[in-house]
Amino acid sequence: MSAAVIIGTERRPLAMRFAAGAVKHFGLHMYSTAVPAIAETVANAWDADAPDVWIDIPLGEPITQSSVITIRDNGTGMMYDDCNDNYLVVGRDRREMEKRDRSLKGRPVMGHKGLGKFAPFGIADIVKVSTTKGGKRTVFEMDYRKMVPPKGSAKDEFVKEYLPVVIEVEALTEDRDGTLLELTNLRLKRAISEDIFRQAMARRFTCIGQGFNVHVNGVTLAPFGVSFDLRIPDSGLNAEQVGDDAIRWWVGFTPTPLTMDELRGVSVVVRGKLAQNPFFFQLSKGITGQAGMQYMTGVVEADFLDEEEDLISTDRASVLWEHPRAKPLLDWGQAKVREWLGAWLERRAATRLARMQSERPALKEIMDSLSHYPARERDQLQGIVKRLATTVEDDEQLEWMVSSIEGAYQDRRFMELVKRLDEVGDAALADVMSIFREYEVLESIRLAQVAAARIQVIHTFKKLVETKAKEKPDLQDFVKKNPWLLDPAWQVLRHEVSIDTVVAQELALTPEKDEEGRLRLDFFCLADSLRVVVVEVKRPGRQATVEEWQRFQRYVAALQAHYERLTNPADRRIVEGLFVATELDPTGRQLAKEADGRIYRFTDWAALLRRAENMHRDYLEALAAKAPAGDPRLVSIRRVMKLADGGAEPERP
Repeated sequence: MSAAVIIGTERRPLAMRFAAGAVKHFGLHMYSTAVPAIAETVANAWDADAPDVWIDIPLGEPITQSSVITIRDNGTGMMYDDCNDNYLVVGRDRREMEKRDRSLKGRPVMGHKGLGKFAPFGIADIVKVSTTKGGKRTVFEMDYRKMVPPKGSAKDEFVKEYLPVVIEVEALTEDRDGTLLELTNLRLKRAISEDIFRQAMARRFTCIGQGFNVHVNGVTLAPFGVSFDLRIPDSGLNAEQVGDDAIRWWVGFTPTPLTMDELRGVSVVVRGKLAQNPFFFQLSKGITGQAGMQYMTGVVEADFLDEEEDLISTDRASVLWEHPRAKPLLDWGQAKVREWLGAWLERRAATRLARMQSERPALKEIMDSLSHYPARERDQLQGIVKRLATTVEDDEQLEWMVSSIEGAYQDRRFMELVKRLDEVGDAALADVMSIFREYEVLESIRLAQVAAARIQVIHTFKKLVETKAKEKPDLQDFVKKNPWLLDPAWQVLRHEVSIDTVVAQELALTPEKDEEGRLRLDFFCLADSLRVVVVEVKRPGRQATVEEWQRFQRYVAALQAHYERLTNPADRRIVEGLFVATELDPTGRQLAKEADGRIYRFTDWAALLRRAENMHRDYLEALAAKAPAGDPRLVSIRRVMKLADGGAEPERP
């Protein structure tokens, strides 16, 4: 760039006019992270008919005072008066002013509200604009700190005309047409993950690769895509009518859970740009196949949301779903999510059962035996097994449960009672009651088997604690597999790696590697659809320090802050923490006592093991009381438990 040239005193000065708080509301508050802030500038390049956009940004490294982000395009560029009359006019509706909704080259215009120019101020104090058109370059610089109201001003009434610093006015140049934004004095606090930045940026634009290329640090951004176990349709998009409006869509399920919030869920795209962050059409719980949400990603293209009326929120991250024009699409999406999850359940169960039968001959024998049952019983059994195959993660546990269920169906007395239930009339009340009493006994026996198996698991866990096993990976892995050990009420909680990642990113943590080269954090997160528990376990026999307790509190607080920032209340979860150690040092014990017991809990290993075993033994005895004392199934359970406790096998009755 040549030396600064100020040309023409006859020119009116560049000026931006706005309500004083606008920059803060539409910049800092709405675009406080790199991806959405830069995405608005990429959208401007699309509207300027740019074939290419080049983003240079520090990725995977600390942000410093000298860090710079640049976004350059080869679009039409602007003359000086274009900057003044168009770019610097806050709230200018381009489509309304120009009476067209397509660019000169026929692209559907993404910009609408005229607020995207504020987006860079969400992450930087200073934005320098250099734009060239027809061999003439105009350069000016804007400073966020001079645009916001001074402290103590009446902010609602304070209206300001801001004059950018003009550096060049239509200076002659050999530069090609286009615009360059240089962002300095960055306000970003944490290093930006390269993988997340690329994936999230590609997720926001379906137009990438269609005559529009985005280059990040010299590498061309690939259109959004991941590998799928199931994709609907197999390729391309399905076209569909929702009421009077046309949409196109695809959805897919990945082999492993999606760890990034930016990928999980279905996004709504309008004119090639994200209009609704990935979500599940406001469904959150009580859905068959709910676990599949962790694997689901997809896109719905719905340009009608920004045609006659703009039904997209100001931050271009959500749709105004309460509007009558948008509501049919929301209803359609909710029905589709249920349908897609059902298809995922079928595929997941079939794939897993086929794999397990090839690896486990005993399971294959059980599954083959189902074909010999009458059609009605066979269908019942197969339906139950399929549902279990999608929800029970551990292969051994699944095989044991399938075997137990199939064993119950082999109880001919029970099957006879079931058949009699179909035949009895209203007068045969005694028969009906006997059927339900036998069902209750069988149900109690099944639950007693589960309780007995869990007590044996507790014995194994106790040995790990007594031998002072390492917290990573031994104790962590064992608890992740059996979260009910920490609290018997946590039967539905599961380890979610994606939430571990959220905490690590919030606090810029660097995972350590274990002996097998796997990344390990000091904590892990257990979750269901309503709550998350941050768990930190310390090696038995060692006194935990106050620093470790305080670090644990920071993990919980960071996750709380993450969920509080989510705009959709249905996506938020209750966050609590559990810290397990042999003991805390005196200062740590005092802090633990002073902490909010509903959020931060401490327990020692001895108390945890004692509580888990006592509760399951009490439960086992309560269930046993419902069965006849001499029931051979109950005797078998007691015999196994006696051996597990180290005693001699009791005499058989």
